[in-house]
Amino acid sequence: MSAIDRGNLSSTTSLSIEIEDENDNAPVIEHGPLFVLLPEIAKPGSKVVQIKATDADEPRGQNSKIQYYITAGGKGELRMDKQTGEIFVVAALKPGTVYLLNVSAVDGGGLAAKSSVNVTVVDLNDHKPTFDSKTYHFEVLEGNYTQQKTKLGSIHAHDEDIGRNGIIEYNILNNVPVGKCITSLIKCIFFFSTHWHTNT
Repeated sequence: MSAIDRGNLSSTTSLSIEIEDENDNAPVIEHGPLFVLLPEIAKPGSKVVQIKATDADEPRGQNSKIQYYITAGGKGELRMDKQTGEIFVVAALKPGTVYLLNVSAVDGGGLAAKSSVNVTVVDLNDHKPTFDSKTYHFEVLEGNYTQQKTKLGSIHAHDEDIGRNGIIEYNILNNVPVGKCITSLIKCIFFFSTHWHTNT
């Protein structure tokens, strides 16, 4: 750039024009809502999923710098790394729990994109059924029970798993000729339906 006076004297200098980036682009999340099945044994520190977003503003400027947040639904068991968008487990998980997370990607100028993450904690079949008692003892008077079933009693077991993994079925492992077991999802009831007697 030069400046010339009326006497034809002049001088020159340089002019530098820097175009300042305007925050006219909001972040864009690269995927839609996410649905994650998370096993109940996932330990604190385990990665659940990662949210990714881009911003069309100046790549090296503040306006394109994105931070990530869980805005609702974390309940204290899940947290998000605000720099990477990764979601982690931070506490013990209860099987069957569903986390409906609202997440945001926010740029340096305050513009944001929002999405959701559905995290369902899946029950694993890691508990075996346990009987309420180690042994059961039933008594019945001798007689002919071919015409009418007689209830001796019931046994019960429980399983700490949930859903299908917690459903219990009962079976007699050895052959007991004097009775039979009617199976139920809740309890096992013994009936006598044959003639039974004792030697005197």
